[in-house]
Amino acid sequence: MDNKIEWWVDERGNYWHESVGIIAVNKNNKMFCMLRKIFPFSYTLPAGHLDKGEKPKKSAVRELEEETGI
Repeated sequence: MDNKIEWWVDERGNYWHESVGIIAVNKNNKMFCMLRKIFPFSYTLPAGHLDKGEKPKKSAVRELEEETGI
């Protein structure tokens, strides 16, 4: 488990973590998505885990920049 991210184990022993995803739409109403180069080879949106103490909006902005450079 990564101690940098927010995670917990519920009463049934299931592992959980918080994530964010970003839907980026341009002025022509076209949505940005990426084709994954690793399994499961499919289209996806920029997304990632919340770091400990990080607010969702800040995490979303960080993930967008990390994964797309935007």
